[in-house]
Amino acid sequence: MTDHVSMAYILFTFAPPSVFIGVATVLGLMFWHAWHWQRAKG
Repeated sequence: MTDHVSMAYILFTFAPPSVFIGVATVLGLMFWHAWHWQRAKG
């Protein structure tokens, strides 16, 4: 075993949570924008 951490290991470890956080952020911003747009529209 080596102490060198490969880039593939890092990507496969952090990619799924990062994608989930990104999608959740985009959806949250879309709902926030729709809510503000509806309030401004009346």
